[in-house]
Amino acid sequence: MSKRLITLRQIQAEKLPRSRSWIFAELKAGRFPEPLEMNGAGPNLWEESVIDAWLQEFVAAAKKRAGDNSSAAQRSLDAQTLVARRRARASGHDAAHDAAR
Repeated sequence: MSKRLITLRQIQAEKLPRSRSWIFAELKAGRFPEPLEMNGAGPNLWEESVIDAWLQEFVAAAKKRAGDNSSAAQRSLDAQTLVARRRARASGHDAAHDAAR
């Protein structure tokens, strides 16, 4: 594990292309790693290994949400298709049934 210390600008340039305000909002909400305590002297610094580990979790969670959303979208589409078929049958406009006539 790297013991390299990196600044917010390095995080933005090398790791996470997000705005300073986004990062500090996530930090305030407890969803971004805390910087090292430097007694108010100098810029905020983070251990690179801590940021790398956080990024791995962040990406994994994003992929899981994307998978969950695509599954939910497919279920929604399936439900809409089922409802449309039922409505068509109920109104007597079932295309498959009409073709068989």
